[in-house]
Amino acid sequence: MSVNKSILIVDDDFNILEMIGEGLGEQGYQVQVAANPDDALRKVREHDFRFALLDFDLNTPGMTGVDLAQKIRFYQADIIVMIMTGYQNIKYAVDAMRNFKFDYLIKPFRIDQVISAFERSLREYELLEENKMLYRKILALEEEITHLREIIEEKKSTAVSMRTISQASKKLIANTKAADVYKKQQVME
Repeated sequence: MSVNKSILIVDDDFNILEMIGEGLGEQGYQVQVAANPDDALRKVREHDFRFALLDFDLNTPGMTGVDLAQKIRFYQADIIVMIMTGYQNIKYAVDAMRNFKFDYLIKPFRIDQVISAFERSLREYELLEENKMLYRKILALEEEITHLREIIEEKKSTAVSMRTISQASKKLIANTKAADVYKKQQVME
């Protein structure tokens, strides 16, 4: 199965965009960059991304990387989001991770750390999807088991009826034979 390796990187620092973009591009990722939230949202509406790497501190009044991530998820619910932050914002990044299921990276970081973090997140996402699929299968099997139990109960009821008919038939045959024997004895006397 081919994995979609497209990534959107959003940072207001062009040097960081270039460095991360080149590094991920060399590793086989299809990279798109955006220097502001508006550009990022336009690209999200136009392209299908598997990953998003967002700077926590966007130089946009009233909007953090977490705010942008929530807007991106509105358009692409299954996108795997990673927030980049400096040490001064780690508390907010941890809160974002807990509240919104975003992972984070502390600056400065290496490209291999970004790739490892995304691969780990992708595995977690795939496991969650597999769990959902297995849960749906379990529900379907439970429904089928319930149906089979109903059929078995129906068959048991039929079997009891058949046994009752069989026993009644045996009694009838026995009574008929006894009546025949009695008639023969009556005729002989």
